[in-house]
Amino acid sequence: MKAAGNSAFHAGEYLRAAECFSKALCSREPEPEALSSNLSVALLRCGNPSGALHAAEVCLNFRDSWDKAHLRRGDALYDLGRFSEAVEAFQRAAGAAVKPEKALLKRIEQAEQAAHEVRNGLLSEYRIGPDAAEVVRSFAHLDAPGMLQELCRVGCELMSSKHDDHSNQGAIDIFKACIKLAPRCHQAYANIGVCFHVIGRDIDAVPWFEKALEAHPGFAQGFRKLAISCELLGRYQSVEPVRVDRHIRLTQCRPQ
Repeated sequence: MKAAGNSAFHAGEYLRAAECFSKALCSREPEPEALSSNLSVALLRCGNPSGALHAAEVCLNFRDSWDKAHLRRGDALYDLGRFSEAVEAFQRAAGAAVKPEKALLKRIEQAEQAAHEVRNGLLSEYRIGPDAAEVVRSFAHLDAPGMLQELCRVGCELMSSKHDDHSNQGAIDIFKACIKLAPRCHQAYANIGVCFHVIGRDIDAVPWFEKALEAHPGFAQGFRKLAISCELLGRYQSVEPVRVDRHIRLTQCRPQ
């Protein structure tokens, strides 16, 4: 199956190539690290960076000192928009290579530039205030997961310190930066809703709780917070959760 996969890949039939490499892995053909590396490239060419990342990590499990395995992981992370992590993966590839190729060094440069632009975008896209902007800059040296963790921590500290407009706005700005880094971060959406709720602005809180549920339909805490705000506003007669495929979903929102 490996030979068939290589032929399909060179013919530009990337989906067929991915199928062949996957079958070869399942059949336990020799050189599983090469098969998983090839599978990662084929999936990336198919427009499936998540699958490519998984295949690259399988490759690393077989041979974690192989520069090409780190390169495949970096390429997948880059296509996923996880630029800081891509930089780290490319740097590991360069460190594992006997002599890093110019193309790899160029990848590192491009990923570093992309990561820098994302961080700058945190400051401009949401027009966050100067205090929050300073917080974002202070964590700009971290990779994306580390930056997200620190921003969430500071946002929660601001949110719980004192419930005044200034502190809440600072927390809101920081949680918006979290969402820019991780658009599916349901807790950040919910925390923005809480910031509005505690100062009595439930009409502004509701959309953020709804976004939290869109990001994570099984987020029971988000549902409860939404129900409280809706009840305070008197906007809905009933808001009922039902379990569908083990997820809590908002199914009834009837205006009075």
